[in-house]
Amino acid sequence: MYACFIVANAGLTIITILMTTPECVMDTVRGWLAVGTIPAGISIAAIGPFLLQPAGGFWNFWHTYWVREKGMGMGAYFGRVTGLAFRPEDIRRSGYMVDYQDPNEIRKFNQWMKLNWITLIVFFVILGGIWFTFIASLAGYTAAKVYGLEVPSGWRIAVIIAEIFGKVWGPLAFSLFGIVIAASLFDSQFSIYDGIARMWTDTIYTEHPKVAGRRPYRFWYFVMLGALVTYGICCIPLGTPYFIWLIANRLGTLTQPFITLLLIYMNRKYLPKPLRPKWYHVTANVAWSIVLISYFIIWTIFEPPRLGI
Repeated sequence: MYACFIVANAGLTIITILMTTPECVMDTVRGWLAVGTIPAGISIAAIGPFLLQPAGGFWNFWHTYWVREKGMGMGAYFGRVTGLAFRPEDIRRSGYMVDYQDPNEIRKFNQWMKLNWITLIVFFVILGGIWFTFIASLAGYTAAKVYGLEVPSGWRIAVIIAEIFGKVWGPLAFSLFGIVIAASLFDSQFSIYDGIARMWTDTIYTEHPKVAGRRPYRFWYFVMLGALVTYGICCIPLGTPYFIWLIANRLGTLTQPFITLLLIYMNRKYLPKPLRPKWYHVTANVAWSIVLISYFIIWTIFEPPRLGI
């Protein structure tokens, strides 16, 4: 995952810099800084994906799986999902509580939280949320302004940029860009498959211990992962139908504030006071939840869903 993330970000950045011009860079920067400027013809639905950056609604919460797998904090005592070539590790149905009455343990807990904040800011906000989106915007604008191409939507954007790069630098560059796009898509898609598989496995493993307990956690994880991959293969002929995007985007918009508020309630109710989130963390999450709920209501009223489009 780290390798794919680095290849995707560094590769797209280098390729875009090679094909763009200083004028395009400044135009894109000015466009990004034009806060409050609404492009002509834009729909309310087009705003949604930007509100759900970088992971897509409640998918942001799958970051906790990454924290656990990396062994951060009490996650160091948790079993991990190993590959099929290795022995499965024992994964408990309940977690571990830090000794919140020990000042030294609280200090270490806060250090882990700071490290987690750094990873969120660097990977989610700066690289995934801002930088990658800016470079993609610059690449699309360059294709239209410098090379006079009509930039399409969806996966065709990558094909257009690859063709531009191939014409300028040759067939080897065309193939190189294909590798960059493959790494970018794998990094995004694998996190989706992995997150959903873990979420379903957690549900079965926790709610049905007698049945699920007959097999290790890893078994159910790969069963879920295999089902998702099979579903993805079967959906390839559908392309990118509007109704699937519409359902996913609306669910992402509504479930993120719901889960956020639920987690705030659970943290306040079940965690000891020294471990509870700070008031400014709660305030920021509540405020953002209100923004998402407000957008969902406005979207539903002024652009009601029409699945037949």
